[in-house]
Amino acid sequence: AVLAFLRDSFIAPPTRLWESKLLVVGEATVGKTSLAKQLTGGVYDPGEKQTHGVHIDTLSLTHPAKPDTRMTLRVWDFGGQLEYRATQRFYLTDRSLFLLVWNARARWQDGKLTAWLDVIKARAPQSPVLVVATHLDDASAATLPDDLQERYPQIAGFHRVDAKSGNGIGELREAIREQSAR
Repeated sequence: AVLAFLRDSFIAPPTRLWESKLLVVGEATVGKTSLAKQLTGGVYDPGEKQTHGVHIDTLSLTHPAKPDTRMTLRVWDFGGQLEYRATQRFYLTDRSLFLLVWNARARWQDGKLTAWLDVIKARAPQSPVLVVATHLDDASAATLPDDLQERYPQIAGFHRVDAKSGNGIGELREAIREQSAR
């Protein structure tokens, strides 16, 4: 049986496996879990509890240039509490796509964006980062520094979303699809 399996394996054309990590990072209570659930087809829960540790889900997307190719992304939704930072760094690796999430109702400094970008730059210097502002529908006039992308060339784009209404999720999903294909 083993020899038959091996013979059949060499006869059949190889199957390309397209898998990668999508790491959702940011401070606690900024909406990472609600965003991850929206992206993976979950249901918005206004009473969502804080994530402790990490929750991994799957996002399947069609390759933008190869309609017969499916890309599977493992969505790693990290708890943002300080006590998880030491172990999270082991999972921040190149050949990943990062969603750096911050709450647009607060100042960007409260989201510690530059600290997160410094860690990503140190641990995964070749990985793209999409900076995502949450709570779009009830956001304040919080803005990001004009030179942020200049200081951190890994930033592949800025997005504003609202997990409750779904606003901006489609555009973010398309950006994830384009970045993943690269």
